[in-house]
Amino acid sequence: MEIIDFRPTPERILAGASSRPGPGHALARLAGRLADFVAAGRAARRQAPPPGVLVVSVGNLRVGGTGKTPVVGALAEELASRGIPGAIITRGYGAAAKGPLVVRPGDLHAADESRLLARQIGHVDWTVIQARRRDRGLAFALNVSPSPRVVLLEDGYQTARLGRHLDVLILDAWDHCDAEIQPVAGPVLPFGPYRETGAAAARADVWLLEAADLADGLTAGLGRGIAVAGFVRRLQLADIEGATLPATAAVHGLVAGLARPERFEAGCTDLLPQPPALAVRCRDHCRYDPALLRRILAAGARCGVTAWVTTEKDWVKLRDVWPHSVSIQVIELTVTWTGRKTLPDLVEERLKILSAARRDA
Repeated sequence: MEIIDFRPTPERILAGASSRPGPGHALARLAGRLADFVAAGRAARRQAPPPGVLVVSVGNLRVGGTGKTPVVGALAEELASRGIPGAIITRGYGAAAKGPLVVRPGDLHAADESRLLARQIGHVDWTVIQARRRDRGLAFALNVSPSPRVVLLEDGYQTARLGRHLDVLILDAWDHCDAEIQPVAGPVLPFGPYRETGAAAARADVWLLEAADLADGLTAGLGRGIAVAGFVRRLQLADIEGATLPATAAVHGLVAGLARPERFEAGCTDLLPQPPALAVRCRDHCRYDPALLRRILAAGARCGVTAWVTTEKDWVKLRDVWPHSVSIQVIELTVTWTGRKTLPDLVEERLKILSAARRDA
């Protein structure tokens, strides 16, 4: 498979940086301690969450690529299926609009992930709010959403100001000895792809691992009281209207703007009947302007590509500019919960505790 990388050089370097601690670099270690100190200070200064609604953050230690957006969307869908109304608050990375605003799937001024979430949960009684200031987004959500009982903060682990009842941390990597889980994180920005070191995982209430089989009795190694739950991601091909398709023989090209495109490329290689001929890597959250689109299609023509495959996140931007004469399919990602007690179970359990405390007050 030929790879054409249109990402800026700093993004390529950061994406290729080691996710494991390397031989000690004094500046990198100092940056890690500073990042943890700043994040802990922000967490300590957060306001108390508002009464009457359960605030749950979902985030990670690494910059992108751990599945926050699909996890948040799937969690909202599952809670809605249990009769629990709510809202999602997302920062709207890369969007010009500061918000707060209610996001619809076709909102061109909203961010790609905001629009993707709005499309994913459009069939349930939940609202997607885009707000650069998440505290203002929460106040807005309480006014416009129909009596929300749960508010999910997408990418909220490091968010300042806004308090929460439950912090869910998606672990990018971990080690375990017997039944004890230890988070693994490499150098922090600008020396590596992490926002905080592994020690920062101790602030979480739930560690979420991408694992098909979670043994009973797993414990968090950094502190008591941290629950451990799991999830798996599954991929399937769909047409641009969302209908599931069988994989057919063709010369496939891949195009995506992701923090970690290797996972998408590997998934497509497993799913398609033959390996893709070409993978085009664009910057994360990129805007597909006419010049970039011409470069992508020219690369495909040179490699003999007869059908393209992209991600759901990229398709929300490509659908308005992609030529109708060029075949393209979308990889849909679904989340399945794993573990004896799943993440939706833990959220519902905390909601019941909050409701009982409010009744007793």
